[in-house]
Amino acid sequence: MPTYRLYRERTGEAGDFWLHCETILSRSTRHNYEITPHRHEALFQILLITAGSGEMLGSNSTCAFQAPCALFVPHDTVHAFRFARDIEGLVITALSDTLLSVAAVDRQIAEFAANMQVVPLPAENADAASIALHAIADELVKSAPGRLAILEALL
Repeated sequence: MPTYRLYRERTGEAGDFWLHCETILSRSTRHNYEITPHRHEALFQILLITAGSGEMLGSNSTCAFQAPCALFVPHDTVHAFRFARDIEGLVITALSDTLLSVAAVDRQIAEFAANMQVVPLPAENADAASIALHAIADELVKSAPGRLAILEALL
């Protein structure tokens, strides 16, 4: 099973990132809307699905999803995706240590973060999730003082 630090990185390559964001289309169109099984040893991912549908595949399961929703993939979990051609959204990838520190003080977050899952976003929650994750994307291209604290809080 391939293990990736991040899609563009090779094993052994140095990386000073802890947080990455890209659109789902930027990666999926290059792979005919299908991301083959792989894992990220020290990274977790949140996919915000704002339009379209698809399937999230795990080692032993397949789960269909429909926008609006969020997909959560814990670190070191084998996963793959099949996206419909109308898919839109963001992929947030972060070092698992970031989540582990929060999970250490909140048992509910620890329980949530232990499993790959699809989280439907009812209309009243979809906007809040979208605003937070798009704010991460916006902050990642800035270099203002306090940027890292803002990113960590948004995550």
